[in-house]
Order: sequence, then structure tokens, then C-alpha cells
Amino acid sequence: MNTVQTPRGARPALLLCGAMSGLAVLSFLTAPLPAERMDVWSAIVAASIAVCCGAYAVFVVRQNRLAAWSPLFWFISAYALYFGIGPLLRTFGNGASVDYIDRTFLLHSDGWRRANLLNCVALAITCLIYQFVTGMPSTASRVTGTSKTRVLTFLVLVGVPIKYCLVAPATLGLVTTIVPGVWRTLAMLVPGAVALGWQIIAEGNRRLVFPIVLLTGAELWLGWTSLAKVELLITIIAISLGLYTGRRSLRPLVFMAAATGLIVFVLTDAVLITRDQQSKTDLSLNQRAAAFADNLRTSMSQQDNSGQPQMWWIRLSYVGAQAFAMQQYDMGRPGDTFGLALYAFVPRFIWPEKPTVTVGDLFNELLTGMSTSRSTPGAFAEAYWNGGWFLVIGAAMYLGLLLALLERWNMTSVATGDATWIPSALIVIIAGASPDNWFVATFVGTIPLIFLPWIVMKCLEHVSRIVSTALGKPQGGSWATHV
Repeated sequence: MNTVQTPRGARPALLLCGAMSGLAVLSFLTAPLPAERMDVWSAIVAASIAVCCGAYAVFVVRQNRLAAWSPLFWFISAYALYFGIGPLLRTFGNGASVDYIDRTFLLHSDGWRRANLLNCVALAITCLIYQFVTGMPSTASRVTGTSKTRVLTFLVLVGVPIKYCLVAPATLGLVTTIVPGVWRTLAMLVPGAVALGWQIIAEGNRRLVFPIVLLTGAELWLGWTSLAKVELLITIIAISLGLYTGRRSLRPLVFMAAATGLIVFVLTDAVLITRDQQSKTDLSLNQRAAAFADNLRTSMSQQDNSGQPQMWWIRLSYVGAQAFAMQQYDMGRPGDTFGLALYAFVPRFIWPEKPTVTVGDLFNELLTGMSTSRSTPGAFAEAYWNGGWFLVIGAAMYLGLLLALLERWNMTSVATGDATWIPSALIVIIAGASPDNWFVATFVGTIPLIFLPWIVMKCLEHVSRIVSTALGKPQGGSWATHV
């Protein structure tokens, strides 16, 4: 049997574990300092988190061409943004931004220090467990399956009707019904088709340029008109990973980083303003798209924003919500969101009245007194809110194990050429890039949904083989060698 040794990049994770451990010790030792000096050291620790996580991401993606398919790569890249760059708003942001976040929760110096300590300890444990699991030798069998174009056909034929007939109307606000997670998960077949299509094009098949550009345009349009930055990011990630895998070049990742920066820094204000307009006036799709474009032009044309809150930076800063969640537990008011894990594995079509496993509106009401918006303290602060340091350690160990196992599946599938796993790989990546999200919803409830698109694709592949055999047609080999 042919085997493929899947590349590993665990040693950088061990170095990152050491760096986070050192920063955790530094955060602990600064507890007796006066407030002003403590703020300085907290800013140094936050900046160090960003630098260390950024260095890890750059190193592993240059060392291993498959690293961009690793959920840990995305987890640490997002960690640098949310828990490294985000908290620096308190030091380098303008006065309007600091006043804005202080109105939400007045963050004291010790709260920032303890949030840094939490972030460093949790990431160190996650990397340590990841290192242990990925250090185990692993080989993967060379798979055989249908051609890439056949898999792409399956993705489009199944994914497009589900996404644009069932999921998109709810995303656009045209219907108010809750779309079950099963359908939202199968809608990921479409970004999977975008990724696979651009990979095939990058490998030289120009016949698919027009249909893939058309599909990509539809995905970007959906993200634009639904005012959903996540939709835009998923499409950009799919394009970049497809080109990256097909060309074996880092340039698509550079494009993705630039496009992500554009979405975060430029589009945030326009999205928030347009959402506010939409909440006050029921805009049609064309009116919504036009309003978004007008707000974007206005936001970009403003010469002096020094007196306005830096909303893009505020959206990256979770330190206030983290400190609040930790304070709630310390004051004897723990959360119970981890108890929702009991419901996470039950599909909503079986239990229509299943409780929602994301409680952002309830947490926001605790934080701000308003339930009209949603907020989150991040995965590890949620763990502290539910069970203190004991649960933080347990959650970090679980997450290190989970990310290592999902990485093994992702990278093995890419290395062996199993195209049927691509939609699931994107779900893994999106989950990995969400350390700011709710733990149960992201890292527990997502697990059964990860395998759903893969099971569907494998069933279609099996049916295709049966039909091909009945018709006397040759069956395709590994899609790694077939276009």
C-alpha cells in the first residue's frame, strides 16, 4: 500500500509554548506594580503575544506548504489579532476609542493583566498538548477516488441549491425562520467548490475560469449584500487556499492577508453603519448594497477621523469582555454556558426547540445592560467564567488535542489528494480561526458538522462509481493525478 508521510511543524508550537509560558510568568510578577506601570507591562505582554504568534504563523507556512490547511495556524493567527493587537487599543488608540470601550466595561489595570495571564497560560497549554499529539508518528494511505472535476460537479450540484435556496434567504434577512445547522453546514459545499475550482485553474485548466469566476462573484455578492464580513472572509480564504495549493506559492496567502486587512480596517465602519440603517428601515437588497457602497465611500473619504472611535480596532479588542467574565466568576456569579454541550450533538431537525448554543445576547446584557446586540469574551475567558482556572486548563488541553487531530485529517487529505474533504477542511479552518467565539458552539458543536459534507461527498462518490461500473465506464484514480 502506498503511504504518504504527512509533514509536521510541531517544534515551532513548542517554542511558542515556551514564549507564552514566559509571558505568563511576567504577567504574574507584575501584579504588585502600581496601575501606570502595570499598564505599560500589560501593553508589552500584549504586543509580545502578537509578535510571537505572528512569527509562528510566518515560520510554519514557509517551512511547510501544507501549513495553511492547519487549524492551529489559523487559531494562532487570529490569536495575534484578538488578544495581541486588539488590547493595544488601550495604549495606542485615540481617546474616543478608549472612551467607547470604557462605557461598555470600565477596565482596570489588573483586569488587563489577568486577561493577558489567561491568554498566555491557555495558549501555552494548547500548544503543549498539540506538540505531544503531533509528535506521534503518522502515515496516511494514498486514496483513490473520482477526478477533481467530478468532485467539483458534486459540490456545485448539491451545494448551490442548498445555499441559495435554503440558507441565503435567511442570511439576507428575507425570512425569519432559523435554518438548521445541517443545512448551513452543507452550504459550505459552495466555498469548497470555489477552493477546488481555483486550484484546478491554477494547475492549468482554463476551461473552468468563467463558471468559477461566476460562482465566486455570487459568493462575494452574498457577503456584500448580507453585510456579513465572515461570508466575505470565507470566500477570500477559499480562493487563496485553492490558488495556494494549485500553484505551490505563498503569493495567494499574501493576497489573503491584504484582503483580510481591507475587510477589517476599511469595511468595518461601513458595515456597522449600514446595519444600523437596515435595522431602522427595511432596505431592499439593491438599496442595501447601494447604501453599503455609499457608506464605504464616505468612510474612506473622511480626511480626519481622530475624533471618531476606531471601530475596526474596537471590534478586535476582547480584553474588557474577558476581564468582565473573569470578574463575574471571582464574585461568585459563574456562567453555565458549558452545560450547553449536552445539546450540541442533537440536530435541530430532530429537536426543533433545541436551546441555542450561542448566548451572545445574554452575555451582552450582563456586560452592557442591553440584549439588542451580541458579544463574547472569547473561548478561554468563557471557560474561566464557567469554572475558573481548572476549567481553563481542561479546555486548553481539549483544544490542543482537537486542533492536532483535525490538522492531521486536514493535511493528510490535502497531501493524499482527497478532494471530498475540502468543504470539511474549510469548516475546520473557520473554527480554528475563531478563538474569540463561544467554546461550546465552536469547538464542541461543530465536530459532528465537520464530517457531514465529507459523508455526503463520499456517498455521491460511491453512487458515481456504481453508475460508472454499470455503464462500463472507467473509474477515475486519485484526483491528485486527474483533472
